Amino acid sequence: MADISTFDLLIIPYAEEDPDQFMRLHLPRELPTSNLPVVVIIHGGFWKNVWTVSNAAHKTLAPSLVDSGAYAAVEVEYRRRDSPGGGYPGTMDDIELCLQQLAVFVQKHTLPLDLERLILLGHSAGGQLALLYADSASKASAESGVWPLPIPKLVIAIAPVVDLVAAYERKLSDEGDAAERFMKCKPSDEDGKCLERYMDASPRHRCIPLRLPTLLVTGKGDTDVPFDMVLAFSDAATAAAASNPEFTNDISILLCNDKTDHYGPVNAESTEWAKIRAAMDAAVASWA
Repeated sequence: MADISTFDLLIIPYAEEDPDQFMRLHLPRELPTSNLPVVVIIHGGFWKNVWTVSNAAHKTLAPSLVDSGAYAAVEVEYRRRDSPGGGYPGTMDDIELCLQQLAVFVQKHTLPLDLERLILLGHSAGGQLALLYADSASKASAESGVWPLPIPKLVIAIAPVVDLVAAYERKLSDEGDAAERFMKCKPSDEDGKCLERYMDASPRHRCIPLRLPTLLVTGKGDTDVPFDMVLAFSDAATAAAASNPEFTNDISILLCNDKTDHYGPVNAESTEWAKIRAAMDAAVASWA
């Protein structure tokens, strides 16, 4: 096997059911002697097959993070709504499979990566997936003391689709059917059973109170995932934390300006991303 330390981009499959079950691991050209924190990035695109790890809006982030020398980065590809096994719940399962195999890969190759300093970052539909993974990880760890997958030290959800029921009712996405296509049913189908599935896939209904430090990012100019939807989620999470002291109160929301749209915060050249990056760097510094 080739020495992987000579590669700055590695394509790593994490399952064999579908060609889209892979991750891209970005490493600095010169590996450091000390372990790097890792940013795992989950792209958005309303779970549509047309949006991929190669063309979604996040694509400048991993190179920017790695070029700084401060982080390693992982971009997750996953089965999307029209792929066999994609949509609910298979897409959600893929995130767990990916993080599991990332840990295996890092250990097998003794890479200088610190998965105890893991930042999980998701944009749009990827924000939903990031919040759901964090919820599963934190609940399992709290209930049994065991969770074999990496647990994020910080979750960053940028313009996340936090409410699947509201996404259906408000007809989010260009075609207006993103939630229904992802869930493969309407909330009213099957005498309420589909509503239960929507709630299981909805951070607003499943993840509060939050258990891990979380940064939510939204802009008042976002017409794809409305500002008020993310703000309502933040308010509910903050209120739940106040009345449940055993859960995290480390919840913050970055409110971008009136002109910030859905895509600005995931452009590595934007002022919005600079603020997110500053929050990341401050968090990492606090973990030292």
